Amino acid sequence: MLHEYIWGTEDWIYEDEHLLIKKIDARDKLSVQVHPDDVYAKAHGLENGKTECWYITECEDGAFLYCGMEKGLSEDELRRCLEDGSIESHLTKVCVHPGDFIFIPAGTVHAIGAGIKLIEVQQNSKTTYRLYDYKRLGPDGKERELHIDSALECIDSEADCGRFPLPFSCEYFGISRTGDHLTVTCKDTLLEIPLK
Repeated sequence: MLHEYIWGTEDWIYEDEHLLIKKIDARDKLSVQVHPDDVYAKAHGLENGKTECWYITECEDGAFLYCGMEKGLSEDELRRCLEDGSIESHLTKVCVHPGDFIFIPAGTVHAIGAGIKLIEVQQNSKTTYRLYDYKRLGPDGKERELHIDSALECIDSEADCGRFPLPFSCEYFGISRTGDHLTVTCKDTLLEIPLK
């Protein structure tokens, strides 16, 4: 199922009770955002949190994403950065290349940059809290909604995020590469996802 957004497209290629897998084509940068963990989600009436990962399939030269943020920022300092638009200077910039694997545990502040195509494997949750969206306008001509208070409650600045080698596994899924496919495992499910 292909979804069009102001920043590009995402194609939902697999969904079950536990997993959602997408192919994302980011022609522009996505919002700076964070997802809740299971504990926070369930305490707020949601089924589960969202831990996810990205496998970079294609990218432009110099492409980058954000994964994690500066430690030690107070809530007041973070709110000021969001207000004055300087938040990107406090995020961890990761330059990417095809074949890179990035792990984004729940609580990680993150954003996909422009010029990147990737496969995203995630817990099946539709909950995203936007921290910053570059003052972009939605289809209604208004700035897209932010969820700053909820996002601040979810941030885990100590989360072990970033680039990892394959094969990789966490409590929600396992990822490996076999030839021109990603192999994704989750409970009793085994999937072969074409990289092209």
